[in-house]
Amino acid sequence: MYLGTRPIRTAGRGSGSVEVTLPAQLRPMVGLACAIKLHDGARPAIVMTPDLSRARAAFASLWARLVDAAGLGATGRPWPEDDFALGLSACPCLPGQPNGQPGLAWADGLTLAAGEGTDAALGRAVYAMLLVSSAAQGISPAAAPLFAGGGAVLCGGHVLCPEWRRGADLAVVSLPAALWRPGAAWAAHPDWRQDGFWADATPALRAMAQAALKWPPAAARHGAQGTTQTKTSTDRAA
Repeated sequence: MYLGTRPIRTAGRGSGSVEVTLPAQLRPMVGLACAIKLHDGARPAIVMTPDLSRARAAFASLWARLVDAAGLGATGRPWPEDDFALGLSACPCLPGQPNGQPGLAWADGLTLAAGEGTDAALGRAVYAMLLVSSAAQGISPAAAPLFAGGGAVLCGGHVLCPEWRRGADLAVVSLPAALWRPGAAWAAHPDWRQDGFWADATPALRAMAQAALKWPPAAARHGAQGTTQTKTSTDRAA
C-alpha cells in the first residue's frame, strides 16, 4: 500500500540521527517499538516492522475467555490467528473480508491490551471471534452472524452496524429479559480482563449460543427484519 512521500531529515544538530514523519494512517503504531531493516542494492528500501506482541497476547486471551464463556467447546484451543483477516486499522464493524475471513484490527488488539476504554474495540473483536468459533459448533451459517452480532452488543454495549442490530433484535425475543442486558457487564467492570466482567456476561452468552443452535431460517429472517419493540430495546445499548 502506497502511503505517500515524506522527506528524511536530521533529528537535530549534532544528534547524528535522522527522522521521518509518518502518515496519519500509521497512527495506531504510536508507542510501538519497530525493527528497522535496510534492503540495500540498486533499489534500496527501508522496512519498519512494528512489535505487535501485546496485541497478539490480547487477542489470544480474549479468545480463551470468550469461547469458554459462550460454552462453544473450543476451550483450550489456541487463538487461531490464521482464521482471521488481520489489518492495521479498524472499520466500523469489520465484516467479512474479500477472502471470506472475519476481520481483526491490530489497532483494536493494542487497545484491548490497554484494558480500559475498549468497549467498541471489544465489540469488534467479539464479533469476529464468535463468527469463527460458532461456525465449528453447529450454529448455521445464517444464524452465526446474528449470534456474533448479538454477542458483540452484549459485551461492548454498542450497535456499530446493521448485522449487530439484527442479532441483538433476535436476542431480545430469544432470551429472558433478565439475561439480555447489553453493555451491563462493561458498565459494572470496564475492563474485559476482569473476572467480574465474564461472570456477568457468561450466562447471556451461553443462553444465546444455545438459542442460536435452534434458530431456524424463519427465526433468522425475523432477526433480519426486526420489530419496533426490539429496535427500541437495542437502541438503549447504542
